[in-house]
Amino acid sequence: MDEQYKTTVEAQQAPVIEPGYTFGTVTEKISAIVLTRPASNGWFLGFGIAFMLTMMMLYAIGYLFLKGVGIWGVTIPIGWGFAIINFVWWIGIATPARSSPQFFFSCANPGVTPSIASPKP
Repeated sequence: MDEQYKTTVEAQQAPVIEPGYTFGTVTEKISAIVLTRPASNGWFLGFGIAFMLTMMMLYAIGYLFLKGVGIWGVTIPIGWGFAIINFVWWIGIATPARSSPQFFFSCANPGVTPSIASPKP
């Protein structure tokens, strides 16, 4: 228990940035990668495609709210089962993908929670 505590304390006391650098210089160095290059035609093309797909999705959702779930062919009450099962299926798929890494991290590092874990030296 003491060794683990000492490792945690040493990791917290280690310098965040190397000597000779400041938070400003690190920020400038990282942001220069993005801010100094001009946007290419490929970027504008990709942005345009993503924007059009987003607009199509918003139109479809708006149309769904205006017309109702009848556009899916759900015209009888028992047909709601499709929408409910589809929703539950995708939530069931997404939940383990988010929680599994935390579970495996906790198994590999007993006594350390993933939110306060620090890299090992």
